[in-house]
Amino acid sequence: MKTGLLIFCIGIFFASCSTNTSPLQIGIDACENCKMTISDARFGAEIITYKGRIYKFDDIVCLRSFMKSGALKSSEIESTYLVDYCNPHLLNPISNCVLSASENYGSPMNGNIAAFADKDSAIKYNLQMEGDLVLWNKIE
Repeated sequence: MKTGLLIFCIGIFFASCSTNTSPLQIGIDACENCKMTISDARFGAEIITYKGRIYKFDDIVCLRSFMKSGALKSSEIESTYLVDYCNPHLLNPISNCVLSASENYGSPMNGNIAAFADKDSAIKYNLQMEGDLVLWNKIE
């Protein structure tokens, strides 16, 4: 009986430290950086810490500003995700994303950067939006 309880408690502990993403709740979740309610999932992002805390953002530029602010140490961040512009319910690891910048995106905080799960989609939207591919470390 004690062994079963111990296994149950260990399972609860690891579940509470999960590093799974949490879907953005439009009109409910607030951006950690600008504190505005998230209104357009296509530009959202999340940071997940090693302790399992999830920080949500309404714009890729808000995410970048938050990371540069030092509010969270980089050593605390386990993973960072960006929403796929083509599939607003899909969060992808930032390392897998291709970024496109264009004023025609009209993102919530005027960052005007969209993330794509693949290069073909990014190129397609670059042509439509008259955009440019950008690197994460070049975003102000």
